[in-house]
Amino acid sequence: MEFSTTGTKTVDEVEVWLSSVIEDSRKSNGIELFGLHHKEKSVFLGYCGLTLFPDLDGKTEIVIGYRLIRKHWGNGYACEAAFAVRDYAFTELKLQRLVALIEPTNIRSICVAKKIGMTYEKEVLLAEYDYPDHLYSMKNAAISA
Repeated sequence: MEFSTTGTKTVDEVEVWLSSVIEDSRKSNGIELFGLHHKEKSVFLGYCGLTLFPDLDGKTEIVIGYRLIRKHWGNGYACEAAFAVRDYAFTELKLQRLVALIEPTNIRSICVAKKIGMTYEKEVLLAEYDYPDHLYSMKNAAISA
C-alpha cells in the first residue's frame, strides 16, 4: 500500500472492504479481484484482478490491479498473477482492452505492466488525486487482429 492514497487499512477495514468486493463480484460477470496464495506454503500474498471504472477520463475501462503484502515484493508474484489475470481477461472474458492506473514513481508496478505487454498511454487525473496517474494499456491481440 506504499502508493495508496488512503494508507494502510486496519483488519476491520479490510474485512468490510473484502465483504463488499465479494458481494460485487457475485454480479460482476467475471470482472473481479482474486486473492493470491502461495501454492506450497498456503500463505496469503495479496490480490490481483479486474475493476470496472465506468468513467475513466470519459471512457468505461477495465483496470487490472495488483497489491501484495510488502514482505512478498520482489519474488515475481505480481507478474505471475498479472499474466494470469491478463490471460483470463482476454481469453475467458474476451475483453478488447485492459488498462492499469499507476502512480508515476511506482517503478515496480510499471515493470509489471510492461512485462505483461502494456505500454504508457497518457496521464489521467482522478477526482480524489492532486497529481495525475499514468495510464498503461494493451489491446487483445486475438480480437484486434
